[in-house]
Amino acid sequence: PVAPDTTAPIVTITFPLDNATLSAQTTISVNVVDDSDIDSVWFIVNGVSEFIDTIAPYEYSWDVCALTEETATILVNAFDSFGNTGVSELLTYSVDGSYDDCNVCGGDNSTCP
Repeated sequence: PVAPDTTAPIVTITFPLDNATLSAQTTISVNVVDDSDIDSVWFIVNGVSEFIDTIAPYEYSWDVCALTEETATILVNAFDSFGNTGVSELLTYSVDGSYDDCNVCGGDNSTCP
């Protein structure tokens, strides 16, 4: 019999880099390496699970205009088919949602039709 996998996935946020300033909708890209199949990848923004991806490439289209904070954190958890959990480093970003000029997330709608 084959021994069960007890090794957690290795999770790396590849884009954007830590301490970047985000001023537009941004795709968060993640690389996950594991000996087993990956069941799900969870994108956690400021401590709240915002998106779950189950198909590689693992990405989350993050619209920072919804944030009221000047900084935000991203943490990503990956779960493999044996129940092991891998956790990325916690990355911090400066955010500026002022690009939202049509009041979708609360911006100035004076330029909208």
